[in-house]
Amino acid sequence: MSEIIVSNLNKHYGRHHILKNVSFSFKVGEIVGFIGPNGSGKSTTMKCIANLVFPDKNSSIRIAGFDLFQSRNQALSHLSALIESPGLYYNLSGLDNLKLFANLRKISQQRLEEVIEFSGLGHAIKKKASDYSMGMKQRLALAIAILPNPTFLILDEPFNGLDPQGVFDLREVIKGLAKEGCGILFSSHQLLEMEKISSRNVFIKAGEIVSQEH
Repeated sequence: MSEIIVSNLNKHYGRHHILKNVSFSFKVGEIVGFIGPNGSGKSTTMKCIANLVFPDKNSSIRIAGFDLFQSRNQALSHLSALIESPGLYYNLSGLDNLKLFANLRKISQQRLEEVIEFSGLGHAIKKKASDYSMGMKQRLALAIAILPNPTFLILDEPFNGLDPQGVFDLREVIKGLAKEGCGILFSSHQLLEMEKISSRNVFIKAGEIVSQEH
């Protein structure tokens, strides 16, 4: 079964040992909650998996069977990530944002139309992203993330800034993606929301995995 395997992940910033032998895995179809206090290493771990931060030597990350550091392009072709604030072009409309990323990733017109429908933005898809509410920005960013139909999706605090309806909608979207076979790792401070959707949880504190459900 296709999975992401993180083994002995370490990260130093100068003398500070941020990640300490972090090891866990998750498979397609799973929704895994990544839980820990601020500064525990959640975002740094996610950035390492997404190849946005380079861990120490001898750390190992395998994505769908590919070593991230030896076969970077093949590994990352299976992964999409939404970490911290949505990386949108705010001077463009939602539609033009989607078209831009679709062209970059050589996405078919049919898939683009599916994702436009998935976004749920309706007529607002033609408005500038700068005019969007936080919930609409999150919807658009998630739509961009799933354009390539990724095997795995990483979401860092996806519920931030959402109103109750936005939280409900995003929760349903995440569950739907998992049912379609996407493996999802997500962090959130909203523990009640995590309980509602996660298959299991991984707990991190001070850069160490302290517990994980199987």
